[in-house]
Amino acid sequence: MVSFIIFMVSLELTIFFLLSSCVKIVGLPQSRFHAHLSFFKTCGLNQGALLAVGMLELFGAATLWFPNYLGMLGVLALCITSAGIAYARIQFDTWKNGLVAMTTFILSGWVLYEKCFGVLA
Repeated sequence: MVSFIIFMVSLELTIFFLLSSCVKIVGLPQSRFHAHLSFFKTCGLNQGALLAVGMLELFGAATLWFPNYLGMLGVLALCITSAGIAYARIQFDTWKNGLVAMTTFILSGWVLYEKCFGVLA
């Protein structure tokens, strides 16, 4: 049962981060891209940082399913990305706007724990 739940959480994280990274890398849809870019500029970052975060999200979403250390590294990338975005949302915005990042941090942390020590190890 736990492995099925981890599978579903991993699927949700993959879909979420694939879509999120596509917005940051490709820039479509324009409205979401400009919203992300304006928030990054509020944090003192530029479009290059937005692209780097998008590439890190794409790497994490693509390698999440690998059973070896590369899979653990991918989930760790998602944890780091989610934690950074949650921190930035709390620091430069309201905590309510960081709830999605906090949720993805908790879920990716759980998947990382299960990959390292749990039923998927």
